[in-house]
Amino acid sequence: MIELPTENLEGFILWNVATKQYFFRVYNPDKSFTDYDLAAEDIHIRILGNDLSLYQDEKRNKLSWSTKVLQPQPGQRIVRVSQQGGVRIEVVGHYDENLKFIPECTSTKPINLSSSDNS
Repeated sequence: MIELPTENLEGFILWNVATKQYFFRVYNPDKSFTDYDLAAEDIHIRILGNDLSLYQDEKRNKLSWSTKVLQPQPGQRIVRVSQQGGVRIEVVGHYDENLKFIPECTSTKPINLSSSDNS
């Protein structure tokens, strides 16, 4: 096993939907990348830039994209996904000039509630 230094190393913490685990990705100058499992329990990080914010409420605290990044733009198309009972609901739409969401079409899909994976 080769040990490489990490001082001043920049990379991204990403979510793997297949394994349901986070991992660390480092991009090389040629645009290739190397992925690393997170094997340490307590990793000190520094967030660069201002694209993220900390959010706090009664249910949970989270680190996520800031409202500056998430602010909808007129004409922007999005898919809203929700779940009601055993049905997944997807609504495709766009924002008008007043940033009001205008639905265009809706689809529903039954969810197998006996499965542990409802994605």
